[in-house]
Amino acid sequence: MTAERREPDGAIVSTQHLCVAFDGATVLQDVSITLAPAQVTALLGPNGSGKSTLINALVGLQPVQHGTVELFGIPLGRFSQWQRLALVPQHLPGASSIPVSVWETVMSARSSPRRRWRPIQRSERQLCTDALDRVGLLHRRRDRLDTLSGGQQRRVMLARALAADAQLLILDEPTAGMDAQNLQVFVEVIAHQRELGRTVLIVTHDLDDIEHLIDQAIVLEASTDQSVVFAGPPPLPPSMHHVAHHHHETPPQGAASPVVAVDP
Repeated sequence: MTAERREPDGAIVSTQHLCVAFDGATVLQDVSITLAPAQVTALLGPNGSGKSTLINALVGLQPVQHGTVELFGIPLGRFSQWQRLALVPQHLPGASSIPVSVWETVMSARSSPRRRWRPIQRSERQLCTDALDRVGLLHRRRDRLDTLSGGQQRRVMLARALAADAQLLILDEPTAGMDAQNLQVFVEVIAHQRELGRTVLIVTHDLDDIEHLIDQAIVLEASTDQSVVFAGPPPLPPSMHHVAHHHHETPPQGAASPVVAVDP
């Protein structure tokens, strides 16, 4: 059955002339980008180009020196609907030592400081069940997270993002170190999210396996003038081939990616 496609009006994320600096040194310069509804965007660039800095700036975790950020048409400084987005960072420090089950990990997507003391609703449990089923790990729900492979842990964290039922998914290096089976599941999940009308931003070093999913590629490079050197549909120009097509780096053993709850 084909999923019903929902397309909100207007840009999901937009920046205008965004500039970010660390210790007086400019990391991002004059970044103007737009993420449209039901679009999958790849954010690429060499190490040090500012990919993680841009992600942090978009969700208010990194101060902005100049320019503007809007989420769902609302200026970042006035945005409070954090349940509309889910951010999955690349690494989970100490993932192998956390005694938490797969089910508990995914269910934590339904928790927030505002909802801490209220009972979990049946509909929320169903969201978590459906999310684990979507990534093919429902049968492992009672297992400890640290008994899963790195690729499976990433799928669990993706399920957690799905359980948040967010309109915007931001995924930092979600396919790093994934084997073919885990990668296939990831591709199918992201394609389904786009069918549902959700917007996905994927930070990646390699487009080889996911280029067919990508509606827009944004390439960053360290620059004193303008950090964005390409923004448009793939394929990338031949001169940028080196930033989008190369072998995966070996991820830290046991590393996984949590969903960061940004819910003041």
